[in-house]
Amino acid sequence: MIFFGSLLILLGGFWLLSNLGIISAEFWEIFWPTVVILLGLKLLMGPRKWRKFWSQLEDGKKVKIE
Repeated sequence: MIFFGSLLILLGGFWLLSNLGIISAEFWEIFWPTVVILLGLKLLMGPRKWRKFWSQLEDGKKVKIE
C-alpha cells in the first residue's frame, strides 16, 4: 500500500510541476494532480487518520501527518 500511495504522490507532483510550467508536459490538466496527491495521501494514512486529517483541516488546526 505504501508503494502505491507514494507512486500516486509522485505522479501528482509531476503533473503539478508541469501545470506550474516548471517542467514541460503540455497535455496535463490542472485538476488531476490534486486528485492524485489526495488519493496518495489517503492510501498512505489509512481510513482513521484520513478522517482525522480532514476534521483537523476543517477546524483550521495545524495538521500533523504521522
